[in-house]
Amino acid sequence: MTTLFSNGVRLNRREYVTVILFVALIAVAAILKPENFQAGQIESVFQSILLSIPLIATGAMGMMMVICTKNIDISMGSVVGISGMVIGYLFKDYHFPFISGVAIALVIGLLAGALNGVLISYLGIPSLIVTLATLNTWRGLALIIGDGKEVDGFSMPAQMSLLVKTGPIPGVAWLVFIALFVVVVMGMVMRYTHFGREVYAVGSNEFAARMRGIDVRKVKFLVFSLCGMFGGLVGIMYGARYGYYNPSNTGLNFEFVVISATVIGGVSMNGGSGTIVGALLGSLLVGTIQTWIPMMRISGFYNRAVYGLIIIVALFADKAVQTGQQRSYRPGHSQ
Repeated sequence: MTTLFSNGVRLNRREYVTVILFVALIAVAAILKPENFQAGQIESVFQSILLSIPLIATGAMGMMMVICTKNIDISMGSVVGISGMVIGYLFKDYHFPFISGVAIALVIGLLAGALNGVLISYLGIPSLIVTLATLNTWRGLALIIGDGKEVDGFSMPAQMSLLVKTGPIPGVAWLVFIALFVVVVMGMVMRYTHFGREVYAVGSNEFAARMRGIDVRKVKFLVFSLCGMFGGLVGIMYGARYGYYNPSNTGLNFEFVVISATVIGGVSMNGGSGTIVGALLGSLLVGTIQTWIPMMRISGFYNRAVYGLIIIVALFADKAVQTGQQRSYRPGHSQ
């Protein structure tokens, strides 16, 4: 079982690999597109990368918990879409204040995640089946609510644009600090609370967790509920980052981006293993890839192929780690 910072702030092997991949990516980009690293361009590139990471990192905090319990949530992108379209509609037609919109987005995400949690935890339906169904349900409702029409930035409160244009530190937007706040809180929860330890225990061995008196169904329900709530928060962040809500593509495929970031950061698809630091590093790597692909004048169609490849590589890494652990525990093997 892996805790949040089991050795202080030192990285494990999987996280070192993520750091190495990130450095290699920057090196390749510098060789292929050196003009992006010139004095007049590097700040713009840095800002683009910096604004791509908060959404991914926030979503990864929820996905990390889900995957740690040996489950999956492929509905997150649609939760982003439905929460974004509801508050966009309220901003545009009813002039709701910004804080009310934030609260509503969080509640929508929480309720969507809770529905997943009930069906998975208490009815025993596999998470892939449940979240596949809700993925389509929330996307369909987003299209109905939006009537297929986009909500532009002019219809949103001024605070939305301020989240990306201003910040407590020059050059670092409030959006980044919101994500950092979420990461720090989740880091504390996963390391220092009983709930965090239960999440790892359920993913490591569900039967053993039950024998220890852990309410496995409750843990799974809370994990999916929190994952949905983070999806609602990303719904707010999406409107701030991109300046619009579109029922067709707001949050589209976002779940694959987040899953890629989570697993490349070392969160095991076999459950019970992973850290907040790893999920954050994975978000940094995937966010950089997401930004660099268009900057390198490569078709955006390659994005999904890259994310799929990342997941495959991570699965192979998981298998290699498991094989190594099994060999190390064989009788007579030197420790």
